[in-house]
Amino acid sequence: MKKILLITTFIFLSINPLFSKDKKKEDWNIAKPEQKITNAEYSKITVQDLRVDKNDMGFVQKGAFNRYTLIQPVIPLEEQISNLFKEWVSPLPENNKELIIQIRDFYFSELTSGMSETGRFIFRATIFGGSDDQYFLLRKVDEVYNNSSIDVTLQLEREAGLLVSGIVQNAIRQQKPLNDVVYTFNDVTNFESLEKKNIPLYYATTYADGIYKDFQSFSQQKPTDKISEVKENGSTIKIYYLNEKQKKRSARGNYAAVYNGKPYINNGDEFVSLVKKGEDFYFYGYVPKKVSAGKQIGIGIATGVVTTLLTGGIGVAFIPTTENVLYEFRMDFLNGSFKPIEEVKKDKK
Repeated sequence: MKKILLITTFIFLSINPLFSKDKKKEDWNIAKPEQKITNAEYSKITVQDLRVDKNDMGFVQKGAFNRYTLIQPVIPLEEQISNLFKEWVSPLPENNKELIIQIRDFYFSELTSGMSETGRFIFRATIFGGSDDQYFLLRKVDEVYNNSSIDVTLQLEREAGLLVSGIVQNAIRQQKPLNDVVYTFNDVTNFESLEKKNIPLYYATTYADGIYKDFQSFSQQKPTDKISEVKENGSTIKIYYLNEKQKKRSARGNYAAVYNGKPYINNGDEFVSLVKKGEDFYFYGYVPKKVSAGKQIGIGIATGVVTTLLTGGIGVAFIPTTENVLYEFRMDFLNGSFKPIEEVKKDKK
């Protein structure tokens, strides 16, 4: 990756108020329900927050100077949703059916560009319902709310609350599951591992050579184009294919590739090696030290300062320097996005 990418990053960081040391915090709560739910299917609820950092719910920008402000609710997210259930459902159904909501991602971010602000809220979850150790999958939640305007903060926070409450309300009333598969409570707890056993990419011992246009084709191991040429470029490779007119074209823009049985993930013009550890896939890239401390790495990705493969922007670097550090990124098994896990103290090969 060209060094100018890192230079651009540093210039951005030096002028962006998001990375100021003077960080504020703001409470956030899901709005209380205005009406009771009288036709609920469930008499109790369990909320499981499966996020790695339960205190990290992202940030917004406040005030005339767009001060970077952390979203940190006084009442934990699990408790908020549980309280909503208790306030909504009246009377309680005369059954022992339980609603289980597993929170997998819950994140606010806001970026100013010129005179416009862009706000984003991400909510990912899995929802089950059942009783007597027999549960059914009701919904896989993978929602992203985006809004751009002169001042998006209030609307972003309000719409995020409405989005979450709407999903929970619908689940409380939902009768029909997504499929007929029956899960025990232990299965629900280990749902991610069970799901991976049904995805070819995760259970395969060998991988099909070719180019994959998106995560869906990659996860199902169904290449969309054949590789015609590969050029090595240090720790990355460039991949080419022949179009319908038999002209050579770069594979940039495609999601992934497999070359000589080895999986790679796309990052702009180049592809970087994917490494499987245990049940998951990882890649390693360098990020500026200024965004590597604590939650700053997540902030960088959310704002496009340091980006993963699916967000565009200036990209993660693969050239080690004294100004950047090596980070480990993990691929999400549901949608193929990547998340920073931790700083790697020694280079990975």
